[in-house]
Amino acid sequence: MEKSEMDADLKKREASVIEKEKQAQDDRLAIEREKSRLLEQEKQIRAAYQIIEAEKFKLTERERAIAIAEYKRDAGFADERAALSNELRDKRNQAEADISNIRVRRLSELDDEIAKTESQETG
Repeated sequence: MEKSEMDADLKKREASVIEKEKQAQDDRLAIEREKSRLLEQEKQIRAAYQIIEAEKFKLTERERAIAIAEYKRDAGFADERAALSNELRDKRNQAEADISNIRVRRLSELDDEIAKTESQETG
């Protein structure tokens, strides 16, 4: 091989190496740009995730507050139902006692009247 052919071959190789180095540099720059884009996207996703988590926490707290309010409301109704039931039971018992007393008194009056009528008829 002649010197000129060797020089040409070396220049060709050198140009190839330079082109490959330039391509590698371009690839590194593209990778860095993509890395920066992905890091920015990660920041945005994390921020959105934090917002979602905060909203989730608020909803969980709201659900808990509603459950507590419903429990208190239902407990209040249960107390009111129990009080009403007790009041109705007491009134029922009082009415039954009143009826029984009236019955006893009327029967007693009838017995007295019957006895009086019998004594007048026999006497």
